[in-house]
Formats: sequence, C-alpha cells, structure tokens
Amino acid sequence: MKNRLLLLTILCLQVALIEAQDVKKDFKTKSISIFKNGTSFIQKQGTVKTADGKYKMTKNLPSALFGTFWFHSNDNSVKNIVSYKDEVTTKKKVNPSNFFEMLENNKGQKVKVHIGKDEVVEGTVLFLEEMDSEEDITDQEIARKEKTRQGIVTIQHTEGYMSIGSGEIRRVEFSSNPKTSFEKEIKNLKPIIEIDLKRNAASNQLDMMYLTGGLKWEPTYLVELISETKAKLTLRAEVANDIEDIENTDINFVVGVPNFKYANRLSSLVELFGKMVGIDNRSATQFSNAPVFDANTYEVQQPQAGTTDLFTDAAGSANEDLFFYSLENFSLKKGGRGYFQMFEADIDIKHIYECNLAKNATHAHHYSTKDIHQPATQNPTIHSVKVNNNSAFPWTSGAALVVKKDEVRKPISQDRMFYTPIKGHSFIKLTEAPDVQVSHIEKSIKREDNAKKKNNKQYHLITVEGKVNIKNYKNKKIDLNIRRSIVGELLNSSEKWLKAPKGVGNAVNDFTDVCWEMSVKAGEEKEISYEYKVYVSY
Repeated sequence: MKNRLLLLTILCLQVALIEAQDVKKDFKTKSISIFKNGTSFIQKQGTVKTADGKYKMTKNLPSALFGTFWFHSNDNSVKNIVSYKDEVTTKKKVNPSNFFEMLENNKGQKVKVHIGKDEVVEGTVLFLEEMDSEEDITDQEIARKEKTRQGIVTIQHTEGYMSIGSGEIRRVEFSSNPKTSFEKEIKNLKPIIEIDLKRNAASNQLDMMYLTGGLKWEPTYLVELISETKAKLTLRAEVANDIEDIENTDINFVVGVPNFKYANRLSSLVELFGKMVGIDNRSATQFSNAPVFDANTYEVQQPQAGTTDLFTDAAGSANEDLFFYSLENFSLKKGGRGYFQMFEADIDIKHIYECNLAKNATHAHHYSTKDIHQPATQNPTIHSVKVNNNSAFPWTSGAALVVKKDEVRKPISQDRMFYTPIKGHSFIKLTEAPDVQVSHIEKSIKREDNAKKKNNKQYHLITVEGKVNIKNYKNKKIDLNIRRSIVGELLNSSEKWLKAPKGVGNAVNDFTDVCWEMSVKAGEEKEISYEYKVYVSY
C-alpha cells in the first residue's frame, strides 16, 4: 500500500512538473524586431527548472517559423531538441451533467426513479455500467459523449432488482441529501518540446529565438509646412499586436527588405501540434510581400554634423542593409493597437509643380490627320513638395499627412512617403494646381514612307515637331518640371531637357524619358519647342 501511495505521489509530481513548464512563465522576452509585413523576430531568456537534464515546454508554445527556432545556453550545453504528444491524466472536481453521473455519484442511496409516463421505481442504487463508446471517433464526438454519458442502472427494491437505461429516466428523488460533485479523471494529450542538456543541474539558463507572425508595424508621417523652405517631420509607428503580452521590452522597428528564404512554414517542432495548442500554419507569412517601393539599393550613413533633429524617444542603428528604429521599455497587451512616436526632425523642403505628358504613339494613323495631333486633351499640373532627408534616419515608405502650420493646423493632403535614404529626397503630392496650365500639341513635319523593314513589317519614318505652352496664373514664381516618355530618336529642344535613355531590346525605336526643369515667373507664358523622329507601323 505504501509503495502504491509513493508511486501515485511521484506520478502527481511529474504531472505537476509538466504543467508548470510554461513558456510564458519561464521565459522573459528580451527584444523584438518587427517587420512591416507582419512578422517579427523574438528573443527570450529564462532560468528553467530541469529534471534528469531535460526541460519540457508544454504551454504557450511559440508559432516559430522554419529554420529560425533556436535555443542556446550560457555554457553551450544544449544537445538535442525533440517534440511529441504525451497523454497526461489529471483529476478534476466536476458536477454531474446527466442522470447516469448523478446516480453513479450516489451509489448506495435510496432513490425514487420516475420512468416513462407514470412508472416509479423505489429502491437503492446498487451499481452502474457505462455503455461502451465506438472506436475511432473524433475528439468532438468524445467531448459530446462525455457530456451525455449513458449506461445501465441497477436498483434493488422490495421485490428484487431492476436494471434500466439511464436514458429512460425522467426524474430522480433522493431520500437524503445527494452528493452534487465528484472527482473525475481527465485524459489529455499534451504537446511537449523537450530540450536535452549536457549539464545535469536543477536549473539552467536558456536563450530562445525565433521568427513568427502576428505582430506588425506601419509607419505614418506628419509633415507640417512651416515656411516655403522649412517643415517639421514626425514619424510614428502604428503597431498591431496579436501574438503575446509585451511588457517593458526592447523593440526594433525594421526598415528595409529582409530575406528569410525558407521561413514560409512552421518549424517542424511545433507544426506537429497544429491547432491543438492554438498554433495556425497561417502564421507562416512569407516575406515575399514586402512592398516593391522599399526594394531599392541604398546605403545607410552616419548622421551629418549640424543636422537639426529634435529626437524624442527613438534611437537608430544600421545593420547590413537594414535599419532599426529602437524603443526601450515598450509595452502592449495581446490584441492591442497603439501609436508610438519615433522621432521629429526639422527638414528642408522645396515646392515643385509637376506635369506629366502622355507618351507618343507608334502607329501611322496617329500622325495622319492634317499632320497635327494633340497627344492629350488634359495635362494636369500637380503641386508637390520635395522633402530632403537631412535627418539621422532613413525614411521608410508610409502614409504622409501634410498640414499647414499657422495659428491653427490646416489639412493640405495625404500621400505616400516613398523610401528616402539619408541625404536623399522624395516628393509628396499636395494638390492639383489649376492656375498653372500646360497645353501640348505635335505636328508631323516630314514623312519618309517605307523607310524601314523589320520582322516582315514596313515602317514609315516621321519627323515630329512638338510645342508645350505654359501659363502661370499665380502671383508668385514657381519651379516647374515637365516630364514625358518619347519613343523615337531625340533631335533638339528650345529648352534644355534632361534625358534618361531606357533599354529597348529588339524594338525598332529608341525610348527615352525626358524632363524640362524651369522657373516660371508670376503671370509669365513660356513655350518649349522640340523635335524627334519615330518609326511608325501601318
């Protein structure tokens, strides 16, 4: 009997040990690096209790992604890591949920059992036999059968014995106060990640790191226009936390395009358990959805002397081609959302007016009507602001709200801030400027039929003269950029044009992006004339 009690005590201690090894309780999150695509790199540390050189994680297992789940100890004692499911039996005090359990809990009691419409059996509950469940049933079916347990109840009465199915019973009356709770054995499959250590000690320090989903940040900017040449830029991080409670943790908000090539599914250590512990393989968000406009090559440089940044809480550091905005003592509950200010900076700006003209056509019928053609009926002029990054941080792409700072802040626009490296610049669209008008016409001034044959196709060679007319109705001078993509060979322009040739491959024509940059005085009219040659098909 003593041996049996000793064995039961050991088993209970083992169960208690397994249940106590909770990742949330045993580890503290030391740092988190959050990427914009909803994934984050988490580092935890804890001093864990071990038995026979093993530590078993059973609760709050992380949704770690493949190839990123690693453990380290301060003495390099981690040997092997395995995961498996183990059945654990626990006892729980519960209340009866049906007549079978109620009578089972009150064997030996005198009862009056009502059966059917008006039959009553009075006697003592002698024994009960539960009906066997079918094999190979699902967990949901097991749970349902647990709630609706049925069986045969045998009652001893004055004339003998009666066995009845518990499902036939409508009501039970007891002659004395019945027991209304009982201990029930519950068997559960527990997920276990077992870490085998070389060092057999009562406790060991363990470091754990992994990449996971469920936590993301989005940058939002406030651009306050102070004067024609100055503005104040504020960056805040909007954080969505769907992974765990974060308390007093160092957080890095990452700028750049990370490359985690194989982290597109769960680590095999936790994939085994699936939704059994609330882990969903959808956490394996791939990094391939990083925004294209962030995928520029850039160099992160140290801040220049003399910059006028008004830094608040964030610090920054470069690591290879990634940049980390850092905050200390960051806290946010699971399921929470928050705004966190990263930095403020005084920046230099320049107001620019931009007009993009439509690309020219390459088919003959566009050049045949009276030899005059208007490439576009409308050429809206956009008022933008050029923002120069003279701060100590690169600016990641995000939403930018622009306001005019006078006695009260007046809304101007909201646009996208594109990735802007240190010392670089970007453009933010403010509004359309109807008082800066740009018109554009072209005329064919020379035509050479069947000038070229390529791929069994004949081409005419058209020489085109174009005119761009500009009228500034504003009461101040403006800086205007006019851009156009031209298919063909550029000849000449009355105003200097900047040319950016594009690769054309096996095409019959060249392809060039051109830009005219100029100042236009208040009320001034200007005309730009230019020529190019283009092969057109028919």
